[in-house]
Amino acid sequence: MQDEIRVLLIDDQQQQFYLVEGYLKQSKTVAFALDWVSTFEDAIVQIQQNPYDICLLDYELGGDYNGIDILRAFRERDIAVPVIVLTSYSSHDIDIAVMTEGAVDFIDKTMVNAHLLDRAIRYNVQQFRHTEVLKQSEIRFRAMVEKGSDLIIQLDGNGTIIYNSPSITRILGYPEEAMLQHPLSDYVHDEDLPTLAQMLNQLTTVPQDPPVASYRIRSYTGEWRWFESVATNLLRVNGVGAIIINARDITESRRLFRQEQEQRAIAEALLDISNVLNSTLNFDDVLFRILENLDQVVPHLSANLMLIDSNGQTYAASYRGYDHYPATFSPDDFIFDAYRTPTLKQMIDTCEPLIVYNTLNYPNWDTRNTNILIRSYIGIPIIEEGQVIGFINLDSDVPDHFTEKHAENLQLFANQAVIAIRNARAFEQGQELAAIEERQRLARELHDAVSQTLFSASVIADSLTRLVDDPSQKLHMGLEKLTELNRSALAEMRALLVELRPQAIVSMPLPELLRNLANGMRGRTSIAVELDVIGNPITLEPEIHLQFYRLAQEILTNAHKHSKAQSIQMELRYLGNSIDLAIADDGVGFDFDETLPPGHHGINIMQERALKIGASISIESAPGEGTYIHIKWPAELAKADLIKGYST
Repeated sequence: MQDEIRVLLIDDQQQQFYLVEGYLKQSKTVAFALDWVSTFEDAIVQIQQNPYDICLLDYELGGDYNGIDILRAFRERDIAVPVIVLTSYSSHDIDIAVMTEGAVDFIDKTMVNAHLLDRAIRYNVQQFRHTEVLKQSEIRFRAMVEKGSDLIIQLDGNGTIIYNSPSITRILGYPEEAMLQHPLSDYVHDEDLPTLAQMLNQLTTVPQDPPVASYRIRSYTGEWRWFESVATNLLRVNGVGAIIINARDITESRRLFRQEQEQRAIAEALLDISNVLNSTLNFDDVLFRILENLDQVVPHLSANLMLIDSNGQTYAASYRGYDHYPATFSPDDFIFDAYRTPTLKQMIDTCEPLIVYNTLNYPNWDTRNTNILIRSYIGIPIIEEGQVIGFINLDSDVPDHFTEKHAENLQLFANQAVIAIRNARAFEQGQELAAIEERQRLARELHDAVSQTLFSASVIADSLTRLVDDPSQKLHMGLEKLTELNRSALAEMRALLVELRPQAIVSMPLPELLRNLANGMRGRTSIAVELDVIGNPITLEPEIHLQFYRLAQEILTNAHKHSKAQSIQMELRYLGNSIDLAIADDGVGFDFDETLPPGHHGINIMQERALKIGASISIESAPGEGTYIHIKWPAELAKADLIKGYST
């Protein structure tokens, strides 16, 4: 059995109530709950206080009211309940009148029975409920159409607007019927007409696949707004016969998306410049990369970066894009008197960007080359410590091309140019300082090594002049010592010359480099240094060659400073494609387990050099037993080869 149906009988005859009640109780398909009122006033109160599914209304209620009066009263009070009118007149005019006033049905009292009444009530209740569902759906749809954020447009087969939702007034500002009977193409941006045409063509060729397209529509005030639309072809659907376009205003989202893209482009460009600043000290490379990255942030035809020299003249530190012009450009074309050229002087005076929207209307524009096509310009001063030291200049062949937003973005690149200039200056100063320090170091080396050796040789030579006639052994020993000192001085000079030209270290054979080290140490110390070379020398990679030399140099220096050795034995052994370098001294040695004094990092340096070229280094030493250092290349992977070492 279905849900209970609540029925209100409005009739001035109680006998009619008993009759209807009896008929409804006979129903086997649904349960009825019947209430009865006899007057119009009671009916209004009853319906307003209780929900009813349907009303049975006697047309001749009695008093001053009839069925039509009550139907009108219901409508005026927005009482939404279906009404079946009960009449005994069998009048066609009355039947039409009550239906016109809102009754859902009418029944002749003389013909009513249980079956007829049951069927009429159930049918009309069901129909009313379906109608209410549709009505509510229509209300919701209308509210969505009128108040929603979307614009709904219907086109006929020729693309003419035959309907637009009321939201057109709120979204585009047009009166509701202003666009009707006009082609949609009249309101679409010229550049987007191909997009619209493609969308409509797809609708006709592939109607089952609704296309999505974005295009601009002109508002009532002339502003162009972006819409993303989906279109459906319902031209052959009965009751519709139109192309339905649902369009959403995406102007703001596109603006935010473009802004995000611009910010990402700026971030990527600045990151690229930052990477260049961190990876190279080449000033020209950095400036060129700055101009190159500007393409991604500020569209332009040509660009240059000018700096101001000590005489107030500008010169082009970097420029690009001038091959677009018919005139041929050279660095001389970028030479201006910064303090007498109006555009540059204005930026110097204000420390602010300058935008020339149209060079033809700018009285102070320089016209020295009339063949070029510059129609708009933007300049940004490069400022260091409050002083303008240069400019970034961008040109376009389109008037009104540059904006304040471009100037804001361009300022970020001017800041990067300042960093590049500072780095270049610091690098130049560093090079000068390094050169001074190197000269001072070589002077100390000459004084400490070669000068002392030559002085000793001079003293010996002077004493030998007095032993010419002396046949004793002293003359022979003196000559040997003099020869050794001269050989040592020559080795020291060669070593210093090699240090002056680092490339010479790579080009000189490794055995010869080690002999120079050995001869130099023999000459300036009392340590006997011997070198043995075994096997056929091989050509090494420059870095491996250099690090072997530096390792030997470090080991000999440590031995001289700390070992108190009387002799050092060096052996360089070539074994096919590998090398062994062994250096042993008879000095005091050291204990690995003892804590080394702070600042003694020699062993760490040696290990780092060895690991850098894939070599292993092992050190054996003990107090009073000297030190033995063994370097192997390529390295053996045994962990025993990487042991503790001793320090300078």
